[in-house]
Amino acid sequence: MMRRNQGYITLTVTSFVLVAALILILGSYKQVFFQIKRAQNEVKNRQEHWLAEGGLECIYTRAHVDKISAGSVTGCSSQAGLTLDLNTSSAGRMAVAKVGTTVLEKEIRYGGSLGSGALQSSASLYLFGANAFDTPDPGMLKKDGWECVAVRYKDAFRVKGNVENKGVKVGEKPWATFDHKGKDCRGSHKTITTSGGTENISTGDFYQDTDVKPFENFFGVPLSRADEVRDNGNFTILEGSLSHGTKILSNCGAKIADAISSGSEFVWVSGGCEINDAQYNSLITATNGTANGVTLVVSNGPLSLMSNTATGEFKGLLFHINPTYAPNLTHWEALPGGDEYINPAGASEFSADIRARATYFQRGAFTFSGGQYIDSKEFTDPSDPTKKLSHYALFDQAISLNFNKDVIDYARSKNSPPQWLKGSWNDF
Repeated sequence: MMRRNQGYITLTVTSFVLVAALILILGSYKQVFFQIKRAQNEVKNRQEHWLAEGGLECIYTRAHVDKISAGSVTGCSSQAGLTLDLNTSSAGRMAVAKVGTTVLEKEIRYGGSLGSGALQSSASLYLFGANAFDTPDPGMLKKDGWECVAVRYKDAFRVKGNVENKGVKVGEKPWATFDHKGKDCRGSHKTITTSGGTENISTGDFYQDTDVKPFENFFGVPLSRADEVRDNGNFTILEGSLSHGTKILSNCGAKIADAISSGSEFVWVSGGCEINDAQYNSLITATNGTANGVTLVVSNGPLSLMSNTATGEFKGLLFHINPTYAPNLTHWEALPGGDEYINPAGASEFSADIRARATYFQRGAFTFSGGQYIDSKEFTDPSDPTKKLSHYALFDQAISLNFNKDVIDYARSKNSPPQWLKGSWNDF
């Protein structure tokens, strides 16, 4: 009997030991299975990450080689589940690669380091009359609103009349997908003046930047090498001929409209130009027939823009650049509309010394949807060879200016090499 009880005890203990061992083994297997599954997930995540990284590089390559500017990006991979997009961002374009649960983003910048501003100028500015900035560049969003910039100028910004920054909560959006997030321009960046006197304005939204270089900041090429942009194969080049001592493109507005109607999105005028009121309507019609707007560059000569009626806006942006040209009152005689105000028979709203330095004159409701850039190299003062003077851009009566980042980004993407924006992702 004793021996039988000992057998039961031994069998029971052995059973418990075996059960315990089995539990330990099963627990170990469960841990092993967990580790295997975890490793599989990590491998899958890394594979998705590597695939997304490759997608970002493909977006960059397409932007560089094929000049894509925005939207869904195709032709990179047949891998199921990989989606690639190039979206508008505050700095330029955001490359986005998605696969599975992995989303990678990295910003692409085109051209140089373009600061904010709907009107940017290295020339001095003089505005006369009622001046409205309907859509400023919103700049960066802060807690109390957007750091809007309407004008970025180098030397002087003088106003005789009133100026109004209308903000970003009403009117046209600065770009198609812009969300103001319930905020307008900050109080320090939304100027409204009613002064009738002449004053030099320097505020958050009318910002003096002594280092501004509009052409270089936009295209990434110094103003002295502007011909490199002109000759990149994208621009239709319209050459002026000698008139009143300088190169002038006759019937300028009509020739620009013809070039646009023939399919050109980028037009470069070499020499002075006047677009008169009679030519304005056909020019507006031509630009509105384009998908992405028109980039118009007028180089090395005086520019006169005349419009008496608000019949629409020029869909696109304007560059007036003078890498080598210096102001000359005689040259305005080739531009009869502007000459009436630059060389008036009687009194003028603009002083003689300002008119003598003028290379740009705009009168009336001549509006560009994308923005305006004026960049002129300083010239030697005729009365003092040791002194350098800035050109003057004169705006007479009812300026209305807008900012459209979509138009700007398109122009930059087609004419400037892309760069990864440092700090927007992993920089090694």
